[in-house]
Amino acid sequence: MRFPEKDVHTWGVNISRWQARLHESSRLVFTPKSESAFVSKFADLTGITGITPKRRFEVMPYAVGRTDLQSRADNPFVPASDHRLDGGVDVKYGLTSSLTLTGTINPDFGQVEVDPAVLNLSQFETSLTEKRPFFTEGASVFRFGNGPASSRWGFNMSFPTFFYSRRIGRVPQGFIAADYADSPGETTILGAAKITGKVGKGWTVGIFDALTDEEQGWYSLGSEVGKQTVEPMTNYLVARATKEYGKDSRAGFMFTSVNRRLSDNLEPVLRNSAYFGGVDGYTLFNDKQWIVEWLAGGSMVEGSEDAIARTQRNAARYYHRPDAGHVEYDPTRTSLTGYMGRVMVAKQKGRWRPNLQVQALSPGLELNDLGFLTRTDAISTHAVLHYLNTDQTRWTREISTWVSKYQNWNFDGDLTANGVGSNLYVLLKNYWSAYMWGGGTADDRISDQSTRGGPVMLRPGYKYFGGGFGSDSRKKFSVSIEGEKLTDGFGGTSDFVWSSFTYRPTPAIRLSVTPMFSRLHEMAQYVTTIPDATYEPTYGNRYVFATLNQRTLDIGIRTEWTMSSRLSAQLYVQPFIASGAYSGFKYLTRARDDEFTPTTQTGNPDFNFRSVRGSAVVRWEFRPGSAMYVVWSENRSEVVDVGDFRPRRDFGALPNAPSQDVFLVKFSYWLPI
Repeated sequence: MRFPEKDVHTWGVNISRWQARLHESSRLVFTPKSESAFVSKFADLTGITGITPKRRFEVMPYAVGRTDLQSRADNPFVPASDHRLDGGVDVKYGLTSSLTLTGTINPDFGQVEVDPAVLNLSQFETSLTEKRPFFTEGASVFRFGNGPASSRWGFNMSFPTFFYSRRIGRVPQGFIAADYADSPGETTILGAAKITGKVGKGWTVGIFDALTDEEQGWYSLGSEVGKQTVEPMTNYLVARATKEYGKDSRAGFMFTSVNRRLSDNLEPVLRNSAYFGGVDGYTLFNDKQWIVEWLAGGSMVEGSEDAIARTQRNAARYYHRPDAGHVEYDPTRTSLTGYMGRVMVAKQKGRWRPNLQVQALSPGLELNDLGFLTRTDAISTHAVLHYLNTDQTRWTREISTWVSKYQNWNFDGDLTANGVGSNLYVLLKNYWSAYMWGGGTADDRISDQSTRGGPVMLRPGYKYFGGGFGSDSRKKFSVSIEGEKLTDGFGGTSDFVWSSFTYRPTPAIRLSVTPMFSRLHEMAQYVTTIPDATYEPTYGNRYVFATLNQRTLDIGIRTEWTMSSRLSAQLYVQPFIASGAYSGFKYLTRARDDEFTPTTQTGNPDFNFRSVRGSAVVRWEFRPGSAMYVVWSENRSEVVDVGDFRPRRDFGALPNAPSQDVFLVKFSYWLPI
């Protein structure tokens, strides 16, 4: 336990017991379900004297043996099998009674579960969940813009992530244009360290720094064989501090930086440096019934003219959009700056809880070197009225419902979203639950991203509704099923069905299956842009769209078996198939309209993606803090250019698809000093 060195101590204490059979929590100090406070309600434990803190020092070296197997690689640089040994060390040191230094040298995260397969046809990257222990431990210290708010909603807002740790150790960003090429699947983390804890009166601090190595890939182009840098040596820094002041207020700041040592071939692709700085805070008032939460910040990125030009053309901002009146594309720039801000006022207690929020992201804001941001150039507002009744009645234990109104604009003043939403959730007395939701948007909203850098176009409104139910999760077998249907003014539809089946034959074994099926009929799916200087209605380009019929089937299978307090096993398998058939090709007739002109087919964009991913991990803690992992993981997938959806054919083809298997054994040994 960490505590300051004092003659007399007063600690906050609470005791909780969770009884799964009754779905009931008992506490020494009760927090009403209608309130969100927890730690502030702890009881005082007084009379503690004569104790001194111990400054801990822990070292955990590790060694790992790994074998990679490739099938059907058809690449002279990729061997059918590869074997290697590696090692590293983790360190924890108590700098003071309340500050801890955590460090790692050459970390290995081979025991972490694989990422699930996804299908993404948008212009934005997919956000992945952080699962690596070094980055998840103490992550809350580095969250920016967070407070004790019961909800921030955000259904119409893209909330930026200011520290997205998956950037560190990511897949190399460079591309090798060659007949054959082989690049590493991840970037080596040479070392990382963080200091977290409390200092002074009411200060919480966190400093994080990581250094990743330069990565090179082999290539063959004609008779030329060589190596090319695909990821530069990079340093990542995050500094975060918050200060509690007054009775119920907090303010803080955050600073992040990314600095790269670029090779000549990567200077046109990547930015030299990226910085973000911001301040945030909150205040609770009226007996903590209301909260005001706020943040503001700015970013700056620097690089070559080509790199900053790519940044301006990025899907997050589209500076080169021909009808944009508020930004100007400048291919000679070597830096870009931007800003953002958000304010929220919300009620925290009581049955009726209004929430008002506004957020602005300037076009020049760029966070994706160390954060995660899908789009900028947005002013988003919403108002929510939430009703929450946690009193037990004859039939229910909880009723929650809300309605919302939202509107979004870009910095040109175009209305990009204008809609309403609603939701109803009921928890019955027998712990079954039922829920439904629905909403829609007005017609003729402006879309400044559908043409992927072209002029704005009109999108018709859409409406959606959905619902589901869940059984009592305390039982050995539980199930939940939900579905949604969406229709739009173009005549497009999408249907979604998701379910979860969980079986716990004993408290030590848990089996779950989560199948998901979706069907999309999109009438205006972007395909490509064809230059045509003679076509003035869309500024010298034809923006081609098509009707897309897409089907996706995703089945997640998970098994967890805790054989003892020191021995456990986990298995995760995900078969995944998706198909897309394009037809009815057409181009946008004119800017700021929703009419199309038929055209001939452009290539064959039809696709069929088949994949199965899985991992199995056995963990044996052979002594306290020391463990052995035995791991297998597989990634088997292929893409063929057919658009029909035939699960029997696609699942049957998976055993012959190219695969990458990894087998490893990892030992880590805990040395408390």
